[in-house]
Amino acid sequence: PDFKDDPDLYVFPKLKYVGIELWQVKSGTLFNNILITDDPEYA
Repeated sequence: PDFKDDPDLYVFPKLKYVGIELWQVKSGTLFNNILITDDPEYA
């Protein structure tokens, strides 16, 4: 097929949800206080 460059290929609208997949060998690990931000100062 003919190639057409798409400059907006990786541009997403504002996201409302985030999925996190974790693979563990040993069970029992707990995660809390996960911060997702685009502000380095806040992080």
